[in-house]
Amino acid sequence: MAPHGQMNQRRRGASGTASTTQLHDNNLHETMNIDPTFTNLRGNSANSNLLSRKRNIVYVLLLSLFILGCMTTANNRTDPHSQVYRGISWLNERTISVKTLGQTKFARCDIHTVRNEDGKSVFDDWLFLEEVNAVNVVVQTAQGKFIAFEQQKYAIPGKTLSPVGGFIDAGESPLTAAKREVLEELGLGSKATLTKGLQMITTAVGAVDFLTVQQMKHVIMQTAHPDEVESFPTSNPSKEIRLSTGNIPKMENDPDWIFLGRYRTAANRGAGFLYSYLLKNAVPLVPEGGTAQYMSEGDDENQSISFLSLDQMMEMISNGRFQEVKWAATFALSLLHLRDGMPGCCVGQQSAGLCFGDKCGG
Repeated sequence: MAPHGQMNQRRRGASGTASTTQLHDNNLHETMNIDPTFTNLRGNSANSNLLSRKRNIVYVLLLSLFILGCMTTANNRTDPHSQVYRGISWLNERTISVKTLGQTKFARCDIHTVRNEDGKSVFDDWLFLEEVNAVNVVVQTAQGKFIAFEQQKYAIPGKTLSPVGGFIDAGESPLTAAKREVLEELGLGSKATLTKGLQMITTAVGAVDFLTVQQMKHVIMQTAHPDEVESFPTSNPSKEIRLSTGNIPKMENDPDWIFLGRYRTAANRGAGFLYSYLLKNAVPLVPEGGTAQYMSEGDDENQSISFLSLDQMMEMISNGRFQEVKWAATFALSLLHLRDGMPGCCVGQQSAGLCFGDKCGG
């Protein structure tokens, strides 16, 4: 919904700016022709005339400054370039130039000039969409139930099922973002995270009856390990793309978090990277976590929560109830892992393209 809304805002902003400018001219013209102080500068003395002229000049200046301020505010609200995209910008050795058409802090639409694979011809109309990288997390409770949300999305007809998911915040690793999203949306996490939280908060403030969402967020951020990053060359030797691998560090020592891979959303058009995870044996980190009564944080979306068995989850996937391909892929990968359809050595290696069938490369 956001891109369409922003396009409307841009159109409204463009026409609104023109109207404001016209209003500025009309008001100024009307003021100078209607106000008798401006058009009938008559008096019995030179001092009176001079004082009236000075006062009128001040009025005009103040009015001009006021209208200019209104115009600037309107432009800032509607100009697509007033918001700066906060994600990484994709380039590689074939990129010649990039022209931005519009952007918000979450997404940007560009036209790339790209050298063809033959090294000779050039495409100068390569539409490319930048989007902040995101995580999807399939959550399975300690009781073996899978959690899914039923909701509506702007670009999907009717209702759809979805997993936990969201954008990766600045400075976060994909794993840290996955933990935060599960906490915010469900109040759940791994047993290891709960143990760390109780230890840290008890040490800081003494024994507590329960932990809050803010306390658990602090624990997640404070116990995050350095992000593992890959570098990729670009057409500019002085620049390179640095991209998180998404792998779970060995020092994490948390067997319930499984990394299922990093995937490009659209192979030729971008749209960000997705990091898929599975959280097994999830437990409540805060009061009412993992229940329908938990008040989730983050996006203000109308959604209902479902607790599905393994067979029900298989049925939902088979019937196409997960209407976004990223969601369907993340759930399918999770079920493959849980049913031993994905060899253990492949976990964490999908992003490198090292897994094929029942064998792993390397």
